[in-house]
This record gives sequence, structure tokens and C-alpha cells, in this order.
Amino acid sequence: HNEHELGVDPPEMVEHYEGVDWMVSKTMELYRDCGILDKTYFILVSDHGQEEFDKRVDTWAHFGAQVPTFRPKWLEIPFVDHPWTVKEPDSYKDFVAVIPATDAKAFVYVAGPGTKPSWNLKPTLEQLRNYPHEGRHVDFVAEAVNWQPVALCAAADKLAGTVHVYAAQGAEGIISRVQTEAGVRYRYSVAAGVQDPLGYTETEGVKDMVCRKLEDCGSSHLFTDTKWLEASADTNYPDAVVQLSQLFDCPRAPDLFLSPRKGYALVPDGQDISSHGAISAQQMHATLAVMGPGLTAQRIHTAR
Repeated sequence: HNEHELGVDPPEMVEHYEGVDWMVSKTMELYRDCGILDKTYFILVSDHGQEEFDKRVDTWAHFGAQVPTFRPKWLEIPFVDHPWTVKEPDSYKDFVAVIPATDAKAFVYVAGPGTKPSWNLKPTLEQLRNYPHEGRHVDFVAEAVNWQPVALCAAADKLAGTVHVYAAQGAEGIISRVQTEAGVRYRYSVAAGVQDPLGYTETEGVKDMVCRKLEDCGSSHLFTDTKWLEASADTNYPDAVVQLSQLFDCPRAPDLFLSPRKGYALVPDGQDISSHGAISAQQMHATLAVMGPGLTAQRIHTAR
């Protein structure tokens, strides 16, 4: 957690890293002295990467200019059964949007539209893009991706069983998950003439996996989660097809997920200078090192 305040690799953090190295070496020496080193597997793992930023913006003010928006406490998820702080729908009756956010991500929850917005209803993707409010219509997706600090956003189309990924200038991709006889497979589609928000269509090794003619998307464009991970590992958004698809399985999933552009934090206040939670490469890459009997020294590019 020191990286949040100190950054990724200043001298102070290097000292912390060296401290971890020292603790690992002392642990291994102890195991060697006890005669069990060659009978033990050691696993060193990190849970995510980290990325620095130098600009802070106010996500609540941005969306609040369009609809009444509530800023909840940290980790407060609207009306969801969870051990952290939870509020009931009536707590948000005066608001159209509730946005829990950290420096590196924002979850946008939107009340179901109607004469009076209802937190007992979930808006459809079509309603998110054409939300009636005080005699006009708000496009939550456009409000997100046309805002400079946001690199991309994602929303689930529950009716179609897909996840849509958006970025500026009309970029849009569609993630589908299909249960086949061989297991779960994923498809990522970007219509011809439309920009790819993930940039896969411009990247060797993964571009041929993207379906560009939506009417021709078939089994040839269905791939395992491992295949997507391996092919996209060195892109700006590694494993995004699988990660975003699974994100919206969660009952706590937002109506809209925002991932910031490099250098931006989505919270206006705070002392931290780096964070995690976006799906950019620097924040997605993590360490996994394994040592033990029967293992040979080698480097594996990806693992799940």
C-alpha cells in the first residue's frame, strides 16, 4: 500500500522491495536449516499492478451536471447484501445516479427510469443511452466516453446477454460469451468501419480473433479465456474480453464501469499519487513466481 502515497518506483519503494527480498531469503534460510527446503513450494504473488497519475477530476460533478448524483462512502455499494456499508433503495430516492469511485475506476449505478426514477428497477442499456430526465434525454455512455479523463467504459446488455465496450469517437466493441459443448467460449466483435475501443484490431496476434463482420460471426471467432489472455497479454488492455464479461456477472456490478485515461484519477481529493483498479496493462499485470521440487527455471508469459 505504500505505492499509493509514494509512487511506483521511487528510492523509498525500492527499499521496501529490497525488504521483501530480505524477508523471503531469511524464510528460505530457515527452511534450509530445518532440512525441508527441498520439500517445500514457495509462491510469491501480487494481486495487481499499479499506475501513477498527476491529474485529479471530479466524477460526481461531471455526472451531477446532468442528473442528481450521490457520492457514497468508500466501498458503499447501493442496496446490495454485502458486509460493507449498505443502504436501502429509499436512501437514494432523491438521486438518479449513485457513483462509488476510487482513483482508478468508477462504478455508475442508475435508477430505473419512469415518472419518478426507481431504485427497485435496473435500466436497460438502451435506457442508459437515452435516459429521460426533466424533459430531455441523457446518454450516460456518451457523457462518460466524451469526457477527457475516461479512456473507456463498459455496460451490460442484459437482454442480449452481451457486454458493450465504448471509447471516444464512436468506438464500440461487443463481448459475447457462449456455452459450447467444449466449454465456455468468448467472442469479441467490432463492426466494420467502427473503431475498436480495446485496440485489438490494430495489434498483431489478436486482431485476427476479432470478428469484423457481425453477420458472419460464427464458431471461428469463439475462443477460450486462456486464448484471449495469451493473445492480448501485451496489449494496452490485457485479458479485457474475459475480465469485462465476468465483471457483469457479479450482483454488485454497476450499470456502467469507467476506466480512466493514463495520468488521471477519478476522485477530486486525496494524497495518493498512484492507484489500481482500471483495466490498463500497467494495472492488470501481476507477479507470480513459484519455486519448489521438480520445477525447472523458466518464464511463463501468462497464467490464470
